[in-house]
Amino acid sequence: MAKYFNKDTNETEEVPVEKWGWGIIYQPTEGAISVAERETIKRNEELKKERNRLLNEANKMGLLAVKRNEIHNWYIKETRLPVRPLMEELHQFDARGCFHRIAEIDQERIWMASLYQTSDMTKRIDIPWRPGMKFIHKYIKTRPAGETEFKKSYLFGYKYKGAEHLICILPDERILMIPDQEVDLVQLGV
Repeated sequence: MAKYFNKDTNETEEVPVEKWGWGIIYQPTEGAISVAERETIKRNEELKKERNRLLNEANKMGLLAVKRNEIHNWYIKETRLPVRPLMEELHQFDARGCFHRIAEIDQERIWMASLYQTSDMTKRIDIPWRPGMKFIHKYIKTRPAGETEFKKSYLFGYKYKGAEHLICILPDERILMIPDQEVDLVQLGV
């Protein structure tokens, strides 16, 4: 169970943790970018020293001609990407056991949105964010004909330039790409 502070009642309520939950990574702040740039310079200086040490060692052993390309390729690979800045995250069910609502998301600051299994975050769907996108996440409950219990599906995606781009995860874990929220899931076998 997760805790949720209900602002309307000023009370903390228990909310069951869902199988799938959303997560947001916010764009880095200017300060975080500055720190990452400094860390990148420092890391590259250390890698340069290590590269030079390896080249000197290979030269002393008479292997410079053989090892030069290997060492150079290693150095290029290690210095190619900058250090990633620290970015804030917001999760529907956070590590402290708190439940967050969509209304808490700062839509203007999103860098990446994800839907993931709360028991295994590696099983997820990521959406790189663009300015003007609007986050969509909701539960769809359907009751198939002849059944008494409702089944829950997860709807996840975004609205961009007037069009919706949606993924629906059905109770049997099938994943559907759907064009809008009007798709009848019962007709699709839910």
